[in-house]
Amino acid sequence: MTDLIEKLQSAEGPSRELDAEIFEYLGYHVKRLSTFPITGAFLAYPPAGPEVCRPADLSVTSTVGAALSLVASELPGWGWRIGSCHLSDDALLFPDFNCPEHGARLKAELGAFDAGDWRDTGIDIDLRPPGRIAIAIMIALIEVKQRLKSLGDAAQ
Repeated sequence: MTDLIEKLQSAEGPSRELDAEIFEYLGYHVKRLSTFPITGAFLAYPPAGPEVCRPADLSVTSTVGAALSLVASELPGWGWRIGSCHLSDDALLFPDFNCPEHGARLKAELGAFDAGDWRDTGIDIDLRPPGRIAIAIMIALIEVKQRLKSLGDAAQ
């Protein structure tokens, strides 16, 4: 488990600093704006392009829409489910092998696996106490990215 996942799990709520750390972990070029009127504001430049994300688009620990938008851009072809109850917030990310655009690529990238493997069932995060659904989504995203990286490392 990474320090970032541990920080996310222990976060009591949204954090601009954690938002920035998530983008840094994902390879974005992050520029913190100390003179900006929003405390902790930053810009994030995608690794492969010059586009600039506005600070409002980067609230991935506070806004479910921003969190899911980041998942969609980082994990094309992956499905998701989220839920919340009195005990926990839940986020599930899973490869959608039925996706007409990405299914074949996902099968090739993930390789052969047994039923019940994480590549079959996805990554399911149960974050307690509730009230942090966007953070649960980000934990699932980081976990998937780590596992994908380990698959790539094992293939080399």
